[in-house]
Amino acid sequence: MRASGLVLSIFLLGATAFAQTEVMRPTDVTAEQVGKGIAVEGRVYSHGKSETGQIALFFGADISTAFRAIVPSADLHKFKVDVVKKYTRRNVRVTGTVEEQDGKFYILIREPKQIKVVPRKRRTSS
Repeated sequence: MRASGLVLSIFLLGATAFAQTEVMRPTDVTAEQVGKGIAVEGRVYSHGKSETGQIALFFGADISTAFRAIVPSADLHKFKVDVVKKYTRRNVRVTGTVEEQDGKFYILIREPKQIKVVPRKRRTSS
């Protein structure tokens, strides 16, 4: 009985920690979030592919300033889908640790569970 109680407690603590992941809009990510684990949700406007095969998904029309989700080429084999086709022009949530390079913020996507298509949030008139 004690072991099952311990397992339940660990599960509940883990579920609580997961449920408390902060969800942000891509335009709201700042230097304050660097090093923190968060979720970023928004529309992927476009993508880019480096010479090494790394894929960047841009959460904004201006790729020079847009938040990005980066899938390293070494991790692409883990995905059962074409990452570009599945996520470009879709509303997407990515989770992970925010990193920054040259003033640009991004999350490295190393596992398929870090990215998913989510329903578009409808704006309501006030």
